[in-house]
Amino acid sequence: GLLANLAALAGHTADVFAEWGAELNHGPTKTAALVELRGRGAKRARVQLHVHDGQRLACKRQGGGTFALATAFRYQHLGGIIDVGRGMRPEIKARAADMRAAERDLRQHIFDRPSLRQKAKDIFAEALAGSRLHHNAQAWLPLGTRAAKDFRTAAMQLARSARGLRRGNDGNVQDTEVEATSTGPTAEEQLSMERLKFLPRLLRHAPPILCAMLATDDAEDPTAWKGALAADYRWMAKQLGWPAPDTAEAALAAHWRR
Repeated sequence: GLLANLAALAGHTADVFAEWGAELNHGPTKTAALVELRGRGAKRARVQLHVHDGQRLACKRQGGGTFALATAFRYQHLGGIIDVGRGMRPEIKARAADMRAAERDLRQHIFDRPSLRQKAKDIFAEALAGSRLHHNAQAWLPLGTRAAKDFRTAAMQLARSARGLRRGNDGNVQDTEVEATSTGPTAEEQLSMERLKFLPRLLRHAPPILCAMLATDDAEDPTAWKGALAADYRWMAKQLGWPAPDTAEAALAAHWRR
């Protein structure tokens, strides 16, 4: 079944590492495998692996030895959360929790001070709390429906809190009213802005590279990072009168590849 094939693959992988003089460290909190099971019997295999086997896989080595390989749904790497389903939702949830902790600290000292103008409160909210939510967002994959909803909910909570609109004291003010009076961008605009920061630099210093990126097939895929970048470029090109990527820029990319 799936688990037997997975155990065999893990054993062969360990043997290959050993052939090159590198032994995998199987101790606690050491080597683990990010495993995604798909296909017929995947649900039963997931239950067996993660519930009954305690997320550990018994693997056989070529020499007859065995080892227990730990498996995981996600892990944290260089400050970011890598999810087995390649989704951004766990990362968004962790960032939202960090943002809410900062937002609570800002209430007494910033948001609830009547002497501060609303524009100043918005600046403090964005710089000290909002930045925790969307830091490095230009490198994110396009958000799925639920991840995008989580991101917008967190961003809206911050905007409402900066105006004193919190649970039990929201005055039945709708989110659309808050967005209409906000001096900052919406959640969707913020993600685009993070990506747009890098487009002028690429155009100035390495236009053929940018054009080649926008001319690839996955640039037409709205779920791919290049697709999001291409959509942002088209928006910027329209505002500034630049050539669209599917006309002059695409021709330049083709010339560059030749």
